[in-house]
Amino acid sequence: MHSVFLQSFYENLKQGFFIPQWAGDLCAGYGCPVFLFEYVTPFYLGSLFYFLGFSYIDSMKLFLVFAYILSGLSMYFFVKDSYGKTAGFIGAILYLFAPIHLMEMHFRVSVGTHAAFIFIPLSFLFAKKALDGNPIFITLGAINFLLFMLSHSSIAFVIVPTSLVYAFLYRKNFKQLLYPIFSIFLGAGITAYYILPALFEVKYTWYIQGIRTIEDFKPFFEYIYSPVRFGLLFQGHQGELRLVIGYLHLAIIILTFILLISKKIIRDDRKVIYFLLSFFFVCFILMQAFTKPIWDNVFFLRSFILPWRMLVPIAF
Repeated sequence: MHSVFLQSFYENLKQGFFIPQWAGDLCAGYGCPVFLFEYVTPFYLGSLFYFLGFSYIDSMKLFLVFAYILSGLSMYFFVKDSYGKTAGFIGAILYLFAPIHLMEMHFRVSVGTHAAFIFIPLSFLFAKKALDGNPIFITLGAINFLLFMLSHSSIAFVIVPTSLVYAFLYRKNFKQLLYPIFSIFLGAGITAYYILPALFEVKYTWYIQGIRTIEDFKPFFEYIYSPVRFGLLFQGHQGELRLVIGYLHLAIIILTFILLISKKIIRDDRKVIYFLLSFFFVCFILMQAFTKPIWDNVFFLRSFILPWRMLVPIAF
């Protein structure tokens, strides 16, 4: 399917439409405005590979590889900035091998979500770096916001405000917060060409009907343990997904609690760790069935469609 989308997307670019909206060959040949709503960052990158001489299918495969590598590098630079190269390497490995990261790439091939993994760590990194008022990081933060929204706007709506709170923890004074806030507003401004038409036109599609209520909640222990192949396989025999957080990732969370209780973590790092742990638990609680009224009444949460998609920010 994605290679078919790429073919139509590339035809738009070839004809000089650098912000494609209409896919003329889709919808039984009648055409439809799929790129007005579809996440387009993967197709820009895929078009680059096709331009270099690869087939449409190979171009999308190369996108998956390229995005996977970039997501690891983005996590490495984010963690390295605060804790050094070794911690950055370990953080990148854990991020790359988070079960949801592998499932989105191998099993679901959800190209928008897969691209979003690149921009999650960068949102936090640039928000922190922008505190010094450096115009380079303010601009990079805005560009990251643009590419994030063009990859997966629902995840971006969760991550970007959270990154602002993260920057707040590092500020020396409240004036510094104006820089990352300005970066976000700048990013929102250059993203408006995509977001505003989609918001105004979505009422004419099936999408609103499809997200009136959210149903696909999984039992608590399905996020903890996979019953397939002694817990080591994340896809069942009938193709069903085993949506676990990750055993090593859970072990690290438990270890972090132990270190906090025993006061083995330096004081300056505790507030950040408390915040990130709180973020983890909020996301995890939102995947439980008893939060369904929240999902049904908050539009940007309903746009996730799948509650277990919260595993993506949890992987961070």
